[in-house]
Amino acid sequence: MVKYGMKTSSYQKLAKHVFKKYGSELDSWIDSLFPSMFSTPKIRLLYARKNNLNEFDGVTMMLDGHDTSINYHSIYEIMKKLYSKKLDKFGFRTQVVMNCSLNIIIVSDSVGCSTNNDGSHMVTMRVNKHMGRSNILIFDGVYRPLIRRLLNEKKESEMDDSINEENFLQPIQKLVRKKSEEFKELYNERFGSMRSVIETRFVTFADTFLYFSSSMVLQVTEAKSFNRRFKLKKSL
Repeated sequence: MVKYGMKTSSYQKLAKHVFKKYGSELDSWIDSLFPSMFSTPKIRLLYARKNNLNEFDGVTMMLDGHDTSINYHSIYEIMKKLYSKKLDKFGFRTQVVMNCSLNIIIVSDSVGCSTNNDGSHMVTMRVNKHMGRSNILIFDGVYRPLIRRLLNEKKESEMDDSINEENFLQPIQKLVRKKSEEFKELYNERFGSMRSVIETRFVTFADTFLYFSSSMVLQVTEAKSFNRRFKLKKSL
């Protein structure tokens, strides 16, 4: 059988050589390139000022999680830890930070969906380590309680001391049993519209690479090897 222009056996040998034998080197190389491969903090800010809506003209980074369906063949992992409510099946969750032109800046480890919610995942990936005072990170409201926790970890995570809560932007919280004011609803509507572009990027990614399509259930034996493929294909 021929796969990607070569025999399946030859492809499998090549994949094993690249993603396993030299996996650690590949991880370090890709992680070092992401923050500056497609943009710099100044370019991100200039792009945002030129292209974003006025309310969000300082937003330079967007964060969201992506769940991928898998069939994980590992004796070390309890399958129920991998369950994704979003997919209604087992999966890995990977957090991605993009700039406003939808290029990758940070990709987290890929972990089981059930035991790693979006908020706790954001803390462990130390997204704040890659931020400067000119960066504003936009994300869903589910991360709100963790902002102070991130700010309290400045020293441990080598975070810029000038960063504060104004560097993090999320929807305006709706109060229970209270009618939301019109300007707040409009803000949240525009906020959601801007954030939706990262979801569109995930759809395009799945359409481009069948390996990560929602219609596929990947046969996975190692989380790190999967994550390397995810990072490499996200960079293309």
